[in-house]
Amino acid sequence: MARSKDIDSVSKSKIYEAAIDEFAESGFAGARVDIIARRATVNKAMIYYHFSSKENLYRLILSDKIENLSELITQKIDDFTDLESFLLSLSEYYNTVFCADRRFINILLRELAGGGKFARDLFSETLSRRQVPKMIQKFIGEGIESGHYRKVDPKQVILSFIGMNLFYLFIAPMANQVWEIEDEETFLRKRPAEVVRLFMRGLEKK
Repeated sequence: MARSKDIDSVSKSKIYEAAIDEFAESGFAGARVDIIARRATVNKAMIYYHFSSKENLYRLILSDKIENLSELITQKIDDFTDLESFLLSLSEYYNTVFCADRRFINILLRELAGGGKFARDLFSETLSRRQVPKMIQKFIGEGIESGHYRKVDPKQVILSFIGMNLFYLFIAPMANQVWEIEDEETFLRKRPAEVVRLFMRGLEKK
């Protein structure tokens, strides 16, 4: 019995990794179950055995990343007492997650190009369940009330910050060529602090 469980676990892991490759290259609509099975060197039936459908497998991959992000945000809000430290930690996390496995960038870009149906629903469900939007808005609102930050719309603020972080990660190959960034690793290492510094200057009350 233990041997059978080990085999099932290995099979499931291989399918999961193969699916990330296939979705990164073809998106959800273009991905084929038989190709995922071939990449994972398993029978196609094993995919349905473990995941029921291509859609469930795709949702799982997206939800794993989104759930990790929401957990981090919740933890950081609880751990930090100032917005700047929280944002720096969040910015560093973006770098770690997206650079550790660039396949997810391709999956997300293809998802957004297709209208973002799955990501939109998962982000809304996961972040709302953890009350992340309300917590971030509260964090920024307190800074406004205390007089440290100018009067802004917290929703506009956090969306702008997310964009500042993700834009370079999404277009790095083109940006590196246009702006002659020869050492991407060093540039990425410095970017969180640069983004947060610039962002906080725009938020601070003059």
